[in-house]
Amino acid sequence: MKVVGRATYSYEHWDAGRPLYASMVALRRGLRSIGVSSPAVIALWDPSADSRALKLTANTETPYGMTFLDLKAWGPTVIESPPGSLCVVDDFWQRYVTDMGIAGPDQGQGGKYLYLPPGYDGEVSLQANPDGSHDLYFGPAAPDGHDANWVQTIPGKSWFVIFRLFGPLQPWFDQTWTLNEFEPID
Repeated sequence: MKVVGRATYSYEHWDAGRPLYASMVALRRGLRSIGVSSPAVIALWDPSADSRALKLTANTETPYGMTFLDLKAWGPTVIESPPGSLCVVDDFWQRYVTDMGIAGPDQGQGGKYLYLPPGYDGEVSLQANPDGSHDLYFGPAAPDGHDANWVQTIPGKSWFVIFRLFGPLQPWFDQTWTLNEFEPID
């Protein structure tokens, strides 16, 4: 009886996220131990990956770089994507955030990307409406007077928006708040 009780207790309190969390913490500690401890430093596999690399899909022709941004400690951080690069940004839990470089808005021409810490309430370059809300404009070119609120899309390519709510408030659950529809403009 006690063994079954222990097994039930262990199963009920098992956290599926712990193995991923432990491996990501270990990876971050490893990077910090070799000096990757500011937004100005990344780890670069040099020379490119070989058979000794502990990567599942690494190839010998691609240079690999990695860092962990500590936005809570460092504050707003600008990452510059060099021309011709292919960069993927994931959060700590390996959830996709965005692309930079060839697959990103800069289309491989090089670009700067601003990352803000969770809960950041400082000044951002977005222009606010009188009621405090913000309009965002999506398209290959910025509408006149709306450069600060413009998200560039790739001309002739389709695109989509993912709207994520982390820790939504009650109005989301009782459906008194809804996301506005997109409105075409000239």
